[in-house]
Amino acid sequence: MQTDDIFLTKVPKRVLQKTPKSLKSKCKMLKIGQALPVSTLGWAANLKMQLNESTDQTFEYWTEPQTSAHKYRQLDHNQRKSIKVFIGRIA
Repeated sequence: MQTDDIFLTKVPKRVLQKTPKSLKSKCKMLKIGQALPVSTLGWAANLKMQLNESTDQTFEYWTEPQTSAHKYRQLDHNQRKSIKVFIGRIA
């Protein structure tokens, strides 16, 4: 194969400046001390495990107001909506 046959083009700015849409990608871009909101506690726990295994960074999740996982599971859907869940990079 000859390289003369390949047409070269520049990468468009819209591709270079594209921001990641998935929460996992956004979490990987967090600096220490930054956090993102997550919809449920189960999703936060799963995401924490995946990120800690796949990167050399350390992530943790928490709720505001502080609620145990056991108590969170016992709440109905409307009560869970009032509790904010976050995942953040701690190291």
